Order: sequence, then C-alpha cells, then structure tokens
Amino acid sequence: MPEMFDILPHVKKAVNRLRRWLKNFVEKPPHITSAEWWSYARETAIMLVEGQCRCGRANCCSQHDLAQWDPQERSLESFIYRAIIGRAGLQPNSIAQGMLYPLLREDYGLIVAKVAFKQCAREPCMQEHRRYEGSTCPYCGQGFEPSITLVKAIDWLVIQGVYVAGPRWWACGTGRQAHYYDQDHCHESLVDNPDTYPEPSYHVQHDASVHDGCPVTHCPAYGQQHGLRGTTLWQRAAFGAAAPPAAASLPPFVRSVVETMRELVTAMHGWQAVWVLFLARVDTQTPPSAALWEAVVAEGTTLTEAGLYTLAEHLFFDREKRKRLHAAALRQLTAHADTITRELRLSEELRFPTMAEVKRFETEELQPQAATRIRRAFAQRGIHEDELRRWLRGDTDQYITGTEEHDDDPHA
Repeated sequence: MPEMFDILPHVKKAVNRLRRWLKNFVEKPPHITSAEWWSYARETAIMLVEGQCRCGRANCCSQHDLAQWDPQERSLESFIYRAIIGRAGLQPNSIAQGMLYPLLREDYGLIVAKVAFKQCAREPCMQEHRRYEGSTCPYCGQGFEPSITLVKAIDWLVIQGVYVAGPRWWACGTGRQAHYYDQDHCHESLVDNPDTYPEPSYHVQHDASVHDGCPVTHCPAYGQQHGLRGTTLWQRAAFGAAAPPAAASLPPFVRSVVETMRELVTAMHGWQAVWVLFLARVDTQTPPSAALWEAVVAEGTTLTEAGLYTLAEHLFFDREKRKRLHAAALRQLTAHADTITRELRLSEELRFPTMAEVKRFETEELQPQAATRIRRAFAQRGIHEDELRRWLRGDTDQYITGTEEHDDDPHA
C-alpha cells in the first residue's frame, strides 16, 4: 500500500482543484489561508492512510480508505481525487460525498442546500434554460410572476449566513420535475415534537375559505390543491428571507417590530450579525455563555419571531438592563475567547469582538439603523410617531398585550 509521501502530492492536487472551484462558484466563499488548505491536505492524507475518515457515509469504508484501492480498477490519483472531491467531480452533491466536505462544513458552515431558483418565462431565456435568484431576471429584466415563472429547488453549495433557510413552499409534482409556490392562504408552523427531534416538525394551518393551489397557468396541475407537507428552500440573505406570517394574535405594532428587525438582521454580516443574533437568544433567565455563542455561530442567521422581538427589547426597552446584559455577556465570553476562536476556527469576519467595538457598533450603527427602519415601517402602517417614542422609552405594556391606545399628544 502506498505511503504518506506517495499520496501527498495527489491529495494536494485534489485539494487545490476544490479550492479554485469554491473561489469561483460559491457566493462569498470563506477566506481560507494557504496554511489552512495545507493543513486540510495533511489531515485528509492521514485519514486516507489510516482509514479514519469521519464523514459517516455508508460508502465511506470503500471510498475513503486507501487500503480499498484497487490498482486494476483505477489509478492512485483517480482514487484520491474521488475520495476527496466525490465520485462525480466538482458539483455540489458530489462534493458532499467527499472527505473535505465535513471539515469545511464544520469549520466554515459550507453545506449543500436546496436553493430557490426561478426559470425565466421569456422565450430567449427559456431556450437557454436560464435560471436566476431574487425577483428579477438579470438577463432580460423580466420580473418574477408566479403565474408564469417556475420556481425550482436546485442543490447548491452555500455558506450558512450568506444563504439562509427561507420560508416553506408547496410543491407541485415530484422529483426533479417539481416546481414550488408560496404558502399564501395555508401555512405550516413549527411545533414541538419529541418523536422527530432534532428534525423540525410542522403543522398545517388551513385557510377556512380557500386553499393554496398551483398558480402556474401552463402547468397541467394548475389550480390543484397543495399537498400535505411543504418544503424549505434556501435563498441569499441579501434578498431577505420572506417572513412567515405573523400570528393573528399579535397586535399590528408588534408585527411591525418583528418585520423591521428581520430586515435589519438580514442586512448585517460578520461578527456584527453574530453579536446581534447572540443578544436575541439571551434572556434574563438564561445567562450568556460561550456555549450560546457557539450555538449562534453554528445555527447561522435564522431567527424566530420571538427572537426578533427579544432583540428589539434588548435594543430599546430598558437601556440600563441592556447595558448590564451586554457587559455581563462580554465578561463571560471574553473568558472563553481563546477557546472559542481555537475550537470553532472562527474567520476574521466572525472573530470575537472587543467591548469597544460592540459599544461603537451599537451606538453608531445598530440603534440608529434600527430606529430609522422601525420608524419607516410604522409610518407605512399608519402608526403614530408618539407610539414609537413611548416604545423606545420603554412604555411597552399596552403593545405587548395588544391593547394599544393612541395618544394625541405628540410630546408624550
């Protein structure tokens, strides 16, 4: 069997191929230094020689162990290439079967996810099978129209945070022929289900008068009622994940807060986004900790309505409590900063912030941006400026309980 020095050149060659591919084909690829790539190459070579791959796949023993190499079947270089990058080469589902994928997923949040792509309905784009993300085709300028534009789920290699898990969609059809449409009248909501944990469980809330159906007029199943279960599709965070419908029991004021905070968080990046998400998961009963920071980094930028409203509370409701909370959070996390940085191998973007950076970020960027966007959102919904002032001042009981009362005094 070949030794380490025999396979290392082939391992480095395969790693470099993947490195170049990620740089060109992954949106906002992580900054991985040459030293780190060399470390990945050595670690992968050791796992190949010793047969100690940790990917956990069913075919791992036959594909990721050098002892299984058959010179009569393929060359050593070909075996190593398939082991590191996957049997089908440089494409998402193949890379997910390679030895480097679990390392990059753990260190940098690189995953294969089903991403929502639109198929442009204009004839020139249809002939070229052009797909796009967002609301407008970049090739012809055609806007997204649910009645004529197919939404497809494409397996894509993405960075968590750059892409976020979007809303649930109904599927029309099965397999690769399926296309997807919005949950407009009938919605799925997350429910606690110990039998499916850690996988999420959903409950369908049907509209009393009308059900969702396929909106694409040229589809043979046009108008046909939605299925029993929806699908989660990912999309770029820059496009803004569509918000799930707010509970009917929430007053308009609180819904405005939730929707505006979601817009604000989506626009953030790097350690600033992680810090804001960290705060959104802290409450008075759960002291901030290094474990919480780790969870936020691992989970990405997905926030529930409760988390978004908690974030708004931390930013505006009680200034003194917020200062004490942030100081305590930084003290506890600073004690674990070296461990967090080392174990999570945080990038420069996600590095641990200093107290000075957090204070400057909150006072000069976060709060002014949040206040401006909330004020704009309230104005669009006809909510009085005096309500905003009272909320920012901490007078919140009437809004939380849903019994808001207008005060005509603009200086209240």
